Amino acid sequence: MKTKAKTVKLNVTAEERKHINNDPKFVPAPPARPKLRIWWIPQVPKPAGAEGFYVDVNSLREAKLLLETLAKYDLYQYQHRIKPDYANAGGLEVQEPDGEWCDWYNEEGQGIDDLELKDL
Repeated sequence: MKTKAKTVKLNVTAEERKHINNDPKFVPAPPARPKLRIWWIPQVPKPAGAEGFYVDVNSLREAKLLLETLAKYDLYQYQHRIKPDYANAGGLEVQEPDGEWCDWYNEEGQGIDDLELKDL
């Protein structure tokens, strides 16, 4: 006994139909890039009332460059006796789809400190 295939009608927009039909004029929007930001605490432990800060970045390369620059600036201040001592901390965060920020790691489990600027 043969069974007949059932036709199901879907509500498809004209734009979706163009994509489905491989219309060369249809260009899907690029996937949204995850939001990235660096965080920096210039003095650990933080003095009373002092806060670390965040800076939005557009790429891993930009994040690495900024983190290295901040670290070198703190070292410069120490070496030239602008700061009597220092212990800093910083890192890179990515915003999850639910809006929460968490530490960034690549597929191999490496954080931004594990990567070299020349490789980004």
